[in-house]
Amino acid sequence: KSVHMGLRLAKAHTNGRGLIHGGLIAALSDNAMGYSCAQATGWDTSKSLVTINLAVDFVGTAKIGQWLAIEPEVIRAGSTICFAQCLVKADDVVIARANGTFRVVPRKQAET
Repeated sequence: KSVHMGLRLAKAHTNGRGLIHGGLIAALSDNAMGYSCAQATGWDTSKSLVTINLAVDFVGTAKIGQWLAIEPEVIRAGSTICFAQCLVKADDVVIARANGTFRVVPRKQAET
């Protein structure tokens, strides 16, 4: 199980050359993998996940109008560390792959 994300690419998602912005790919990959790790660890609201490593390999590009899909997979979810990877696809063609390492930390309690 994992948390997939997707969106239809628009002008706001592109760089100066009209292609998908690499920062968008990195941010969505980070989010999808982080949420997938949270799901794998039981959505424990007393804990949160902090990215300690994120690597993205860009192997293609995407244009306005294409469907962007982030497809993560949790490799290992432990009590303190979670490892995940994902493929990023534009209309079902792989344009990037990413992997991330996340630290499971206690959530700070709000002061009253």
